[in-house]
Amino acid sequence: MARYRERHGQAGGKSDPGDAAVLAHVLRTDRHMHRPLPTISEQGRAVKTLAREHQEAVWALNQTISRLRSVLLEFYPQALQAFPNLKHRAALTVLTALPTPGAGQKLTRSRLKSLLHRSGRRNDPRLVEQILTDLKTPALRQPP
Repeated sequence: MARYRERHGQAGGKSDPGDAAVLAHVLRTDRHMHRPLPTISEQGRAVKTLAREHQEAVWALNQTISRLRSVLLEFYPQALQAFPNLKHRAALTVLTALPTPGAGQKLTRSRLKSLLHRSGRRNDPRLVEQILTDLKTPALRQPP
């Protein structure tokens, strides 16, 4: 584009309206010097569509995690302290079983071990103690 800008423009500076005019002149005068774009096959379009859908799903997941983090920060800050990575299956399993700070205060060691085992975590006593300590930490609460 810079070479054509020198040829068709006077100052050589970049401007969108000027570049549009330069592109129009290129298509009008030098079409034979440029190769045509290859046609995109149906498989290529399908891959492009799948890649776009995957990217949108990743964006939606990140947005949902951000919303969950925001709600937990106001309503259940102990959960954020216990589970800094909300994408982890253990965090989702425990938070599904204990949706309120009151339920987190009543959590027993054996119940937490079974929840972590259900989510695929190994039996790590330090992790169990850390999560129990974090969930039972006193914090300000929202009214019921």
